[in-house]
Amino acid sequence: MFVEKRKYYRLQRKFELKVAKWSFPLKKQKWYEIYSVDIGAGGIRFEVPFAPEKGEILQFKLLIPGLRKHYPGFSKVFALDTEEFFGLGEVVWVQKINEKKFEVGLQFSNIFEDDWQALVDFLLKHKE
Repeated sequence: MFVEKRKYYRLQRKFELKVAKWSFPLKKQKWYEIYSVDIGAGGIRFEVPFAPEKGEILQFKLLIPGLRKHYPGFSKVFALDTEEFFGLGEVVWVQKINEKKFEVGLQFSNIFEDDWQALVDFLLKHKE
């Protein structure tokens, strides 16, 4: 019997996404420009052309059109026009699709509270 482990609703939508292995120096990180498969308040699923290790930390930058208007209070005044949601996440699972593509489940581990609140509000407004 399958038991659902998710705590949050997942929105199946393709958003522009950049991911890189969290390494130093930051200037030498290799960024991959891809798209999300789905996103929830706890993390994001996507496909990449490399196989990250379970437990590895990845940096991400996700472009979510319309996210800015979901920021709480005065934060929406200071939100970036790019509407970029960014932070760090931990790889919680990896599934090989083929030799050049891997599906990844990334759990958010280091994001700003206002960004997270805006994401939660955005997801609730777009719940199907």
